[in-house]
Amino acid sequence: MKERSDVQVDKILDAVGRDQVDVHRGPDGTVDYIWRRRFLTDVDDVPAVYDHLKRTPPPQSQRKNTKLERLHRFDMDLAPGQDLEEVLEGLDRAVRPGAVTPDYLLHVCTTWCGATEPRTTTATEPLDRNQDQGATGADVRVSVVDTGLLADVARSHSWLSSPPLARSDDEPANIGHYAGHGTFIAGVVRAYAPAADIKVESVTTMGGTVFESDMVEQLIGALDFDPQVISFSGGTRTRANQPLKSFEMFHDQYLQPRGDSTVFVCAAGNDGDAGKFWPAAFDWAVGVGALDDDHDTLAGYSNRGDWVDVYALGTDVVNAYPNGTYTYQEPPDHRMPPATFTNGMAMWSGTSFATPMVAGLIAARMSRSPGRTARAVADEILAFAANDADAQGRPRLRNADAATS
Repeated sequence: MKERSDVQVDKILDAVGRDQVDVHRGPDGTVDYIWRRRFLTDVDDVPAVYDHLKRTPPPQSQRKNTKLERLHRFDMDLAPGQDLEEVLEGLDRAVRPGAVTPDYLLHVCTTWCGATEPRTTTATEPLDRNQDQGATGADVRVSVVDTGLLADVARSHSWLSSPPLARSDDEPANIGHYAGHGTFIAGVVRAYAPAADIKVESVTTMGGTVFESDMVEQLIGALDFDPQVISFSGGTRTRANQPLKSFEMFHDQYLQPRGDSTVFVCAAGNDGDAGKFWPAAFDWAVGVGALDDDHDTLAGYSNRGDWVDVYALGTDVVNAYPNGTYTYQEPPDHRMPPATFTNGMAMWSGTSFATPMVAGLIAARMSRSPGRTARAVADEILAFAANDADAQGRPRLRNADAATS
């Protein structure tokens, strides 16, 4: 695990710029999180924070973020030998616990984990689909917040091309070896909600990563699509399991006023333990863990715990993927020879791919009962999963058709 995370982190640092970020490691040396040398606080805490840091606070007009009215961002280079934890602990005592948090780097949920890189497959269409003809996702809007769309790949597959996707963002060139991630996830949503109106938002950059506060600004833009379901397969661990400050503000200022009309579905992460992964760990989000391809067993790489709301198929998921040669780069896969993709399909594993299954099933069930809110329908699906929990009480979605009926 540490060997793989080190390789992944090196690739992220090369993409982001090593002079822009710092890496925080846990006691065993495994990476906990990466953060930009920028801090986040509430505008109401600015006077106390700056007083403790012995800095002059900015004028009132410069304290607010342009899109999040409560968020204040400020840069602070640590002095040589100065420890991040000591600085933040001092602020915890002087202001309040969690008053200041790092601006975390969020990453696509196939990194930092035991899940696989993409594999070739002979399949020409998704192996697991919703066959319920009465629940297609028609007239339901789903926003896939990810790496963007490869339009030529989408056009070559019937479940992605018909009905056409909403005008989606193109995938940028700097995604690295996570190219095709957003297209694959859109394909999974369509496998379970074949008539849903889907827009793929390109909001992860720099090797499949994005800084927390930048991510939220782009999420605000994604709301212009007026989605009823948002599928987000990214996140991070945090210092002392503290929630992501800008996501809290995003919820309070933008999601909460929408009431029950929008559900935020998030990947629980692939660290293989019970540590919280944000934003999936928020109680207002639907956090999704992964089951193995038997649709029954918890995937070894999946995060788990009472903060995970539901578990769905995440191992050996098959969907659309760009053709070409793929060179494996992460342990233990780096010992494998390069793979040549020729049929526009791949097999991929991770909580990234369990998430769009849940998002798709919510959309599918919504179309069966027009007029019902996304939150009400999501709660019904979670109740269905709870009734099919495993021996440890983990709620599972093992039967797509039954979940939509």
